[in-house]
Amino acid sequence: MATVRMSKTLVDQIIKNFKEQCATAYADNNGVGDFVEDVWKSMHVGEFFEMLDVYEQYQKLVEYYIETYDDKNANHWEQTVKRPGFPFSVINSVWFVVNPARPTTENRTHIKEWSIETYTNEALERRLINEAINYVEGDQLIELPVLLPKTFINEYGNEHVGLPFHHASRESGHWGLHDDFRNRVTGATHPIVISLESDVERIRTVAAGTFKVNQAVEDMNNYLSKLKTLKQFIDNWPGAENLVPNEYMQRHAAKTVRAKPAAEQIPDLPDELKSDVNAAILENKLVGDL
Repeated sequence: MATVRMSKTLVDQIIKNFKEQCATAYADNNGVGDFVEDVWKSMHVGEFFEMLDVYEQYQKLVEYYIETYDDKNANHWEQTVKRPGFPFSVINSVWFVVNPARPTTENRTHIKEWSIETYTNEALERRLINEAINYVEGDQLIELPVLLPKTFINEYGNEHVGLPFHHASRESGHWGLHDDFRNRVTGATHPIVISLESDVERIRTVAAGTFKVNQAVEDMNNYLSKLKTLKQFIDNWPGAENLVPNEYMQRHAAKTVRAKPAAEQIPDLPDELKSDVNAAILENKLVGDL
């Protein structure tokens, strides 16, 4: 068999496939949608919802007028009657910073900007350090989907599905980070703090799968960083070849003649994690997703 090195590109593709299988193995329960909507409702004042109601009514009136009296097939630039623009941001996922060590007064409030300490992917003498912003020891950054969305039509007639937020939480980060931060979200804009004990317990219950996926991906990143060849990965985990793109498996299967290598110590992953991901792979094969 040919020696296939664990390149950055190969690791990234394995991690991508691994994360997809973990999402099946550790799916969150149905409480995620209710939790996100509850937080959304609690973080906006009455005038915000009044604005939404008026906007939706006005939007329906404009749509009716366009359908009845204007050229409904004309594009946005040719229409004489324009649809209203969004007075808010519509997002389909929400970022949370979870940490019971933070003050309870911060619970369900936005952090304008948050990030861990990172550094650039350059030689040590030229490396730039990006200091942590609003980071508190114990912070866990997770993303939860909006499962109870609303549908809005923008000024161009395109549908936007999600929840309207006064401050939209989004992933953020620097380009060209050191390998330690590959496949990891290092920052966010306007994430929502969860620090009250009851909320922390609730989010960790309903989003237990998300926390577990994040930890599994971090463990896998650490594991792959210690491997030198694809053979080590496949030999140490029956079924791991399902996470490897075909082109790399074909290279691995190609015959070469070489001296017998010396025995080496190969790191391992927990058997439970391997079993969970293998079960997810089988499930996705049966339903045709893999």
